[in-house]
Amino acid sequence: MKNTATLIFAIAVFLGSLGGYVFLMMRINTSVDNIAAAKVSIDSIGKREQFAKTANIFLADTGNEKQTLARFVIDDQKIIDVIETIETTARREKVDASISSVTLQNEQDWKNHETVRIVINGEGTYAALAAFSSALETLPFASRLESVSFEHVSGHSWFGGYTVVLVKEKSI
Repeated sequence: MKNTATLIFAIAVFLGSLGGYVFLMMRINTSVDNIAAAKVSIDSIGKREQFAKTANIFLADTGNEKQTLARFVIDDQKIIDVIETIETTARREKVDASISSVTLQNEQDWKNHETVRIVINGEGTYAALAAFSSALETLPFASRLESVSFEHVSGHSWFGGYTVVLVKEKSI
């Protein structure tokens, strides 16, 4: 009976030790998983912070270029200024000009901008119409002279048709 009690005691101690070992291993595995998850989270936060620093550096480096570009891209209020600039230029070049249409057009793949087409008709000498077209090519805005056509009317009188395309910020 003494041997049986010792054997039962030894089996109980063994089972208790085995249970404690399994319990500690489960706690260790849980802690290792928690540490791994925390490390992934820390790495993710670190990458986000690095991305934010890179974005801030990019914005600081391109700030001047963005301001310069903003002066050339027109908004709704500047369309009037552009038309007045065109009319002033026509008077300076001695061209009797009139704006026949101003249209907005959405461009595919442009999220924040659209184009403005201004069609201008003018009368004057050939030299005046040519000088006017040169002046339209150098407007102080994000623009281009899309088309020009001249037609002889009579004597020294010519008729000119112009299309100017500008880049405008979309209205929200």
